Amino acid sequence: MLFNYGGAGGLTVLSFRTIPMNASSSFIAAVNATAEHLCRQRELSELLLAASVHHMHSMMEDLPVGQLSFDYQGHLKQIDDYSRSLLGLTDRNLSKPVTLKDLLSGETPDLLDSFRKGDRGHCHWVSLRTVHGVEVAARLVLTESLEPFRFECAIIYSSDSSSDANRQRRAS
Repeated sequence: MLFNYGGAGGLTVLSFRTIPMNASSSFIAAVNATAEHLCRQRELSELLLAASVHHMHSMMEDLPVGQLSFDYQGHLKQIDDYSRSLLGLTDRNLSKPVTLKDLLSGETPDLLDSFRKGDRGHCHWVSLRTVHGVEVAARLVLTESLEPFRFECAIIYSSDSSSDANRQRRAS
């Protein structure tokens, strides 16, 4: 058999029923072996590319970063969809004022003071609390805010606690 790559990426297989045993048959065998090797290499490349794309999609879908915004007194003004669903917050929960203290397990005065001082870029290890009472380990990082007297924070979730909370959310 002789393999030939078509112009549109297709593979054409030519079958020779009788090949005369002369000097050109060894050339045909060498071409055939090379074509089979290239075919295996192409299949391997396609598998590696598919695995890479799958890894990228799964990583982007589960990217453990969120964003929240709150005012100078600590009242929540905005939260991203991922964090909202991870913490189990609904429109009903958010219809009443929610403070940073409501979202965190433990004390928050030091955190608010640090934010008020403009401690940008510093990671604050916190435990966020879901509406079901599950604690989710995270880091809050103060970032630039375009509005005065408003704090913008990036949330970096711990992969273990984030996946635990995701499992619980999916189960309910």
